[in-house]
Amino acid sequence: MSIQVRRSGDRAYFDYGWLKTFHTFSFGQYQDPAHQGFRSLRVINEDRVQPGVGFPLHGHQDMEIFSIVIEGGLAHQDDIGNGSILRPGRIQLMSAGTGVVHSETNASDKEEVHFLQVWILPKARSLKPSYQEKFFEPNSQHNQWSLIISGDGREGSLHIHQDVSVYLATLEIGHTLEYQLSPERYGWLQMIKGNVDCNGVILSTGDGAAISQESVLLIKAETDAQLVFFDLI
Repeated sequence: MSIQVRRSGDRAYFDYGWLKTFHTFSFGQYQDPAHQGFRSLRVINEDRVQPGVGFPLHGHQDMEIFSIVIEGGLAHQDDIGNGSILRPGRIQLMSAGTGVVHSETNASDKEEVHFLQVWILPKARSLKPSYQEKFFEPNSQHNQWSLIISGDGREGSLHIHQDVSVYLATLEIGHTLEYQLSPERYGWLQMIKGNVDCNGVILSTGDGAAISQESVLLIKAETDAQLVFFDLI
């Protein structure tokens, strides 16, 4: 059994003035051979972008990319005809495939936007670019798992080109959530906020944990908490 913790304070941190960002895995100028990703999970960046600015038009290929907005509004534009403002509960998933050019900017000129940016390697290269977006009711995450992304699009989740299931949960203090992990699969638990006890391991805001050979996860909220869980091959 194994739960390997990546503490919040051990992540790479950069302050560019307009952007404050934590990198769980190697990204851009931060390169760490010990933290290149986990299974098909390649990037988890926690970003805070100042009002009225953001990431200008830039391109990606052969990557599945999605954002989880924690606070504020994130304006998305791309060259395949999509444009919207993402707020908490509204999830986007972009398959870059053969190539997509997009921008992500703060939709407000007064308040910062706080979000997670996640990249997952697809199971095949040179796919046709695509974009999906859906609002998931907050009640669907209250003290339970809410499936937001999956490889087969089940239960109304967004379809990703990889054998991975992504869940969100918002827990009240004292509530315990169970997850059964198949023997051949792996988990990554990322804390958005709060503290939990995961099979005896305490995780706090910003912490992540690589999980293997744990058949049952018992996640108890030590405080009110929000988290995202990845079930990976």
